[in-house]
Amino acid sequence: MINDVFISNPFYKGIDISDICVKGSPDLKAAKEKAFKLGVLKDVKKSLEVFTFKENMDIAFTPLIIFEVAWHYAFVVMENAAALRVDETKKLCRAIKYVRESYIAMCRKDLDTSHMKRLELVKDDFINKCASDLQVLWYSISNELKRNYGDLEFIDELRTDAFLCIVILDVMKEHNKHMDDVIMKKMGHCNSYKNPFVDALREAMEAFVYPADIENDKNVKLSMAIMKNNLSKIDYNVVV
Repeated sequence: MINDVFISNPFYKGIDISDICVKGSPDLKAAKEKAFKLGVLKDVKKSLEVFTFKENMDIAFTPLIIFEVAWHYAFVVMENAAALRVDETKKLCRAIKYVRESYIAMCRKDLDTSHMKRLELVKDDFINKCASDLQVLWYSISNELKRNYGDLEFIDELRTDAFLCIVILDVMKEHNKHMDDVIMKKMGHCNSYKNPFVDALREAMEAFVYPADIENDKNVKLSMAIMKNNLSKIDYNVVV
Protein backbone atom coordinates (compact mmCIF):
# COMPACT_ATOMS: atom_id res chain seq x y z
CA MET A 1 0.00 0.00 0.00
CA ILE A 2 2.72 2.48 0.91
CA ASN A 3 4.32 1.89 -2.46
CA ASP A 4 1.07 2.71 -4.29
CA VAL A 5 0.59 5.85 -2.21
CA PHE A 6 3.94 7.35 -3.09
CA ILE A 7 4.23 6.10 -6.65
CA SER A 8 0.89 7.69 -7.51
CA ASN A 9 2.19 11.06 -6.35
CA PRO A 10 3.62 13.42 -9.04
CA PHE A 11 7.06 13.22 -7.45
CA TYR A 12 7.27 9.67 -8.76
CA LYS A 13 6.29 10.55 -12.30
CA GLY A 14 9.62 12.13 -13.14
CA ILE A 15 9.09 15.35 -11.20
CA ASP A 16 11.57 15.89 -8.41
CA ILE A 17 11.43 18.66 -5.81
CA SER A 18 14.90 19.70 -6.93
CA ASP A 19 13.39 20.63 -10.30
CA ILE A 20 11.44 23.36 -8.53
CA CYS A 21 14.55 25.10 -7.21
CA VAL A 22 17.25 24.44 -9.78
CA LYS A 23 19.08 27.06 -11.78
CA GLY A 24 16.98 28.80 -14.34
CA SER A 25 13.76 28.69 -12.37
CA PRO A 26 11.96 32.05 -12.68
CA ASP A 27 10.68 31.73 -9.12
CA LEU A 28 14.17 31.11 -7.79
CA LYS A 29 15.53 34.06 -9.72
CA ALA A 30 12.85 36.25 -8.17
CA ALA A 31 13.69 34.85 -4.75
CA LYS A 32 17.34 35.77 -5.22
CA GLU A 33 16.32 39.34 -5.92
CA LYS A 34 13.59 39.82 -3.33
CA ALA A 35 13.56 37.12 -0.70
CA PHE A 36 15.59 36.68 2.45
CA LYS A 37 16.38 40.35 2.87
CA LEU A 38 16.36 41.89 6.32
CA GLY A 39 13.56 44.18 5.17
CA VAL A 40 10.78 43.64 2.66
CA LEU A 41 10.82 47.26 1.63
CA LYS A 42 13.65 48.62 -0.50
CA ASP A 43 14.00 51.73 1.64
CA VAL A 44 14.89 50.35 5.09
CA LYS A 45 15.10 53.79 6.63
CA LYS A 46 11.58 54.57 5.47
CA SER A 47 10.28 51.28 6.84
CA LEU A 48 11.75 52.12 10.23
CA GLU A 49 9.95 55.44 10.15
CA VAL A 50 6.59 54.08 8.99
CA PHE A 51 6.36 50.82 10.93
CA THR A 52 6.71 50.07 14.60
CA PHE A 53 9.58 47.89 15.81
CA LYS A 54 7.22 44.94 16.20
CA GLU A 55 5.79 45.42 12.72
CA ASN A 56 9.28 45.50 11.24
CA MET A 57 10.14 42.28 13.07
CA ASP A 58 6.89 40.66 11.93
CA ILE A 59 7.58 41.69 8.34
CA ALA A 60 11.23 40.65 8.16
CA PHE A 61 11.95 37.97 10.75
CA THR A 62 8.78 36.25 11.94
CA PRO A 63 8.34 34.42 8.59
CA LEU A 64 11.87 33.05 8.94
CA ILE A 65 11.06 31.70 12.40
CA ILE A 66 7.79 30.11 11.27
CA PHE A 67 9.60 28.51 8.34
CA GLU A 68 12.20 27.06 10.73
CA VAL A 69 9.38 25.57 12.83
CA ALA A 70 7.99 23.95 9.69
CA TRP A 71 11.44 22.59 8.87
CA HIS A 72 11.62 21.13 12.37
CA TYR A 73 8.69 18.85 11.57
CA ALA A 74 10.02 18.11 8.10
CA PHE A 75 13.22 16.84 9.75
CA VAL A 76 11.13 14.63 12.05
CA VAL A 77 9.42 13.14 9.01
CA MET A 78 12.74 12.43 7.29
CA GLU A 79 14.29 10.96 10.42
CA ASN A 80 11.33 8.64 10.90
CA ALA A 81 11.36 7.62 7.25
CA ALA A 82 15.03 6.71 7.57
CA ALA A 83 14.47 4.82 10.84
CA LEU A 84 11.57 2.89 9.30
CA ARG A 85 13.61 2.25 6.16
CA VAL A 86 10.72 3.17 3.92
CA ASP A 87 12.46 2.74 0.58
CA GLU A 88 9.76 4.57 -1.38
CA THR A 89 10.59 7.81 0.44
CA LYS A 90 14.36 7.85 -0.13
CA LYS A 91 14.20 9.88 -3.32
CA LEU A 92 11.78 12.29 -1.73
CA CYS A 93 13.98 12.77 1.34
CA ARG A 94 17.04 13.42 -0.84
CA ALA A 95 15.10 16.09 -2.70
CA ILE A 96 13.99 17.71 0.57
CA LYS A 97 17.60 17.81 1.76
CA TYR A 98 18.52 19.52 -1.49
CA VAL A 99 15.83 22.15 -0.93
CA ARG A 100 17.10 22.73 2.60
CA GLU A 101 20.70 23.12 1.46
CA SER A 102 19.64 25.55 -1.26
CA TYR A 103 17.56 27.54 1.21
CA ILE A 104 20.38 27.80 3.76
CA ALA A 105 22.83 28.82 1.03
CA MET A 106 20.43 31.60 0.06
CA CYS A 107 20.01 32.74 3.66
CA ARG A 108 23.75 32.92 4.20
CA LYS A 109 24.01 35.57 1.51
CA ASP A 110 22.14 37.97 3.81
CA LEU A 111 22.50 36.50 7.30
CA ASP A 112 25.82 35.88 9.01
CA THR A 113 26.56 32.95 11.33
CA SER A 114 25.36 34.78 14.44
CA HIS A 115 22.02 35.60 12.80
CA MET A 116 21.60 32.01 11.67
CA LYS A 117 22.28 30.77 15.20
CA ARG A 118 19.84 33.34 16.55
CA LEU A 119 17.09 32.03 14.26
CA GLU A 120 17.72 28.51 15.54
CA LEU A 121 17.64 29.67 19.15
CA VAL A 122 14.44 31.68 18.74
CA LYS A 123 12.80 28.77 16.91
CA ASP A 124 13.65 26.33 19.70
CA ASP A 125 12.37 28.76 22.33
CA PHE A 126 9.10 29.21 20.44
CA ILE A 127 8.57 25.45 20.08
CA ASN A 128 9.19 24.99 23.82
CA LYS A 129 6.72 27.72 24.74
CA CYS A 130 4.07 26.27 22.43
CA ALA A 131 4.79 22.62 23.24
CA SER A 132 1.36 21.88 24.70
CA ASP A 133 -0.53 23.53 21.83
CA LEU A 134 1.65 21.78 19.27
CA GLN A 135 0.98 18.49 21.00
CA VAL A 136 -2.77 19.09 20.89
CA LEU A 137 -2.47 19.96 17.20
CA TRP A 138 -0.46 16.77 16.56
CA TYR A 139 -3.10 14.58 18.23
CA SER A 140 -5.93 16.41 16.44
CA ILE A 141 -4.28 15.65 13.11
CA SER A 142 -3.50 12.05 14.06
CA ASN A 143 -7.03 11.34 15.26
CA GLU A 144 -8.60 12.87 12.18
CA LEU A 145 -6.30 10.94 9.84
CA LYS A 146 -7.16 7.70 11.61
CA ARG A 147 -10.87 8.47 11.54
CA ASN A 148 -10.89 9.14 7.81
CA TYR A 149 -7.94 7.09 6.56
CA GLY A 150 -7.49 4.33 9.10
CA ASP A 151 -6.24 1.88 6.49
CA LEU A 152 -3.22 4.02 5.58
CA GLU A 153 0.18 3.02 6.91
CA PHE A 154 2.51 5.19 8.98
CA ILE A 155 -0.10 7.71 10.16
CA ASP A 156 1.67 8.48 13.44
CA GLU A 157 5.17 7.77 12.15
CA LEU A 158 5.14 9.97 9.03
CA ARG A 159 1.84 11.44 7.91
CA THR A 160 0.86 13.31 11.07
CA ASP A 161 4.14 15.22 11.32
CA ALA A 162 4.03 15.91 7.58
CA PHE A 163 0.56 17.39 7.89
CA LEU A 164 1.64 19.37 10.96
CA CYS A 165 4.40 20.85 8.83
CA ILE A 166 1.78 21.83 6.25
CA VAL A 167 -0.35 23.50 8.93
CA ILE A 168 2.65 25.55 10.09
CA LEU A 169 3.30 26.60 6.50
CA ASP A 170 -0.35 27.69 6.28
CA VAL A 171 0.10 29.74 9.46
CA MET A 172 3.11 31.37 7.78
CA LYS A 173 1.07 32.09 4.64
CA GLU A 174 -1.71 33.78 6.61
CA HIS A 175 0.82 35.78 8.65
CA ASN A 176 2.48 37.03 5.48
CA LYS A 177 -0.87 37.98 3.98
CA HIS A 178 -1.72 39.96 7.11
CA MET A 179 1.61 41.79 6.97
CA ASP A 180 1.09 42.52 3.26
CA ASP A 181 -2.20 44.17 4.24
CA VAL A 182 -0.40 46.21 6.90
CA ILE A 183 2.22 47.32 4.37
CA MET A 184 -0.41 48.20 1.81
CA LYS A 185 -2.38 50.23 4.35
CA LYS A 186 0.64 52.25 5.49
CA MET A 187 2.59 52.46 2.21
CA GLY A 188 -0.07 52.28 -0.48
CA HIS A 189 1.78 49.43 -2.19
CA CYS A 190 3.27 46.06 -1.33
CA ASN A 191 5.96 44.05 -3.12
CA SER A 192 4.83 40.56 -2.16
CA TYR A 193 6.49 37.51 -3.70
CA LYS A 194 6.08 33.77 -3.92
CA ASN A 195 8.77 31.83 -2.06
CA PRO A 196 9.75 28.74 -4.09
CA PHE A 197 11.36 27.04 -1.08
CA VAL A 198 8.11 27.21 0.87
CA ASP A 199 6.21 25.79 -2.09
CA ALA A 200 8.77 23.00 -2.52
CA LEU A 201 8.60 21.96 1.15
CA ARG A 202 4.81 21.99 1.10
CA GLU A 203 4.68 19.80 -1.99
CA ALA A 204 7.09 17.37 -0.34
CA MET A 205 4.97 17.12 2.79
CA GLU A 206 1.84 16.68 0.68
CA ALA A 207 3.58 13.71 -0.92
CA PHE A 208 3.99 12.13 2.51
CA VAL A 209 0.38 12.82 3.48
CA TYR A 210 -1.14 11.73 0.14
CA PRO A 211 -3.89 10.70 -0.42
CA ALA A 212 -5.21 12.02 2.92
CA ASP A 213 -6.82 15.46 3.05
CA ILE A 214 -8.16 16.85 6.33
CA GLU A 215 -7.59 20.57 5.85
CA ASN A 216 -11.24 21.34 6.53
CA ASP A 217 -11.39 19.56 9.89
CA LYS A 218 -12.70 21.98 12.53
CA ASN A 219 -10.30 20.76 15.24
CA VAL A 220 -7.31 21.26 12.97
CA LYS A 221 -8.57 24.73 12.02
CA LEU A 222 -9.02 25.62 15.69
CA SER A 223 -5.50 24.47 16.50
CA MET A 224 -4.20 26.46 13.56
CA ALA A 225 -5.91 29.59 14.88
CA ILE A 226 -4.29 29.01 18.27
CA MET A 227 -0.87 28.72 16.62
CA LYS A 228 -1.47 32.02 14.81
CA ASN A 229 -2.15 33.67 18.15
CA ASN A 230 0.96 32.02 19.57
CA LEU A 231 3.16 33.98 17.18
CA SER A 232 3.10 36.72 19.81
CA LYS A 233 5.25 34.39 21.93
CA ILE A 234 8.20 34.72 19.56
CA ASP A 235 11.00 36.32 21.59
CA TYR A 236 13.90 37.67 19.56
CA ASN A 237 15.78 38.62 22.72
CA VAL A 238 15.85 35.11 24.15
CA VAL A 239 19.17 34.11 25.68
CA VAL A 240 20.63 30.75 26.52
